[in-house]
Formats: sequence, C-alpha cells, structure tokens
Amino acid sequence: MGTGSGSDRAGVGLLALALAACQQPGVDAGRECARCRWQLLGVHPQAAAQPTPTGRALVTLFPWHGRLYVGYGDYQANTGPIEVTAWDPARNRFASYHSSDTEAIYNYRAIGDALYAPATDRRDTADSTARCTSERATPCSTA
Repeated sequence: MGTGSGSDRAGVGLLALALAACQQPGVDAGRECARCRWQLLGVHPQAAAQPTPTGRALVTLFPWHGRLYVGYGDYQANTGPIEVTAWDPARNRFASYHSSDTEAIYNYRAIGDALYAPATDRRDTADSTARCTSERATPCSTA
C-alpha cells in the first residue's frame, strides 16, 4: 500500500480530530477548536491496510467503556474480514478485539452492558453480529 492521497487519509484526520476533542472534557469543540493544536494520535492499522479508498475511510466512531470503536470496510469490493478495533486512550494505541467475517462494519450499538457491531455484507457462514462486553479476558465474540 502506498502513502495515499490527502483524501485517502481523510478518515485518519477525522479520527485525530475526534480523539483530540474527546481528550478535553468540558471543551466546546465547536467554539474552541480554533485555538486547539491538533495532533495525530494514531493510524487505524486495519483500515489503513484496506485496498480501496472506501475501505480506508473511517465511517463511524462510537465511544464505549472508555474506548472509541471505529467502523470501516468496503462491502462493494469485498475487503473483509473486518476487525472490531478501538482507540484505547489508556494504552495510547489501537486495540483489536474481534475479527468479523464481514466486508464492513458501519454501525455500533450499545444495548445494556454490551456493544454490538452488526456485519455489513457478511459471508455465507460468517457471524452476523459481533458482541462485546466489558470483560477484559474475552471482550468480543459472535452474537
């Protein structure tokens, strides 16, 4: 994979923007961003490795249990499997929690004390949804 164009890296910029805003509690990001100094905190490793610009785009960000879960993938080009990956500010890095045999994850939903990541264009024998809990030993599994 090459370095990509500026538009290919737009999702990475969006993540850096969102993470910097999330790191400053009580700041009205809409008013205060003009004075902020943004910095890149990380590059989503699995999204960056996607072969298409659509696959590399970070299309959803979902905060849950102190982490920021990221959705990406390209269901038209069939670029799966897709990792359930989140930015973990406590570790200052991305962490992968589950590999879903789907072409994209575009939505996350918190229901009760679980996080669900429905598959987009899952494969024939693939899981339809990844389910994550706050348990550290095995945080995600097939729902």
